[in-house]
Amino acid sequence: MLGLAFVGGSAVGVHMSNEEHKKSFIKTLFGLGLCLAGQVFQSIQYVLEEKLMKGVGIKPINSLFLVGSEGIAGSIVSFAVVYPVVNRIPGKDHGSYENFKNDMYMLFHNNKILLLVLLDIFGLTLYNWSSFAYTKYVTAVAKTILHAITTIFIWATMVILHYTLSKNLGEAITYWAFLEGAGFVLMILGSVVFKNTKEIGEKWVKSCCCCLLRRDTSVSDAQINPLLI
Repeated sequence: MLGLAFVGGSAVGVHMSNEEHKKSFIKTLFGLGLCLAGQVFQSIQYVLEEKLMKGVGIKPINSLFLVGSEGIAGSIVSFAVVYPVVNRIPGKDHGSYENFKNDMYMLFHNNKILLLVLLDIFGLTLYNWSSFAYTKYVTAVAKTILHAITTIFIWATMVILHYTLSKNLGEAITYWAFLEGAGFVLMILGSVVFKNTKEIGEKWVKSCCCCLLRRDTSVSDAQINPLLI
């Protein structure tokens, strides 16, 4: 939570330090609130996925089947709920916030866009399947560590694009960027400590709380990992 607060605080700080962005302060806070809510739902999703694939109390579900099921469910929600809503909201896209007819026209009349969409579908399918397989053979907590690292790589790529290709792309390094970087590090550290990777969690608690924790070798895996109950 502290890591998320740092990352969110850096975003608010950047907007407040820019005169052009001060008017969008409320929108920034609203966006951060949506991101925080998304993190809560995503956490629940990770735990449920691990339970389903590892067969905790039920028959294990194949990871590839789970990828397809989530993809179909997401497509139904997008085309049946999200697209009709954003299509009716006033905006700059031919009078709508997201014009469905214009999107379909560009998709089937521009080969470059069609190719990018197909590559995006393939990449997301491979990414999600790999992510589910990782969750199945390791844990959902370990998956969160990889996602945090992915976010850091995306941020680094944005910085590189900004200083190498165009100032209109990516993100510039400011004083707030250090707060953002500290937030990413805290999120990864929190996941590592919680999972007790290489007994880092125990060492961290011992050093911070000045108390000795003894690992009971008689503790079963079900007691260590609640997902196995």
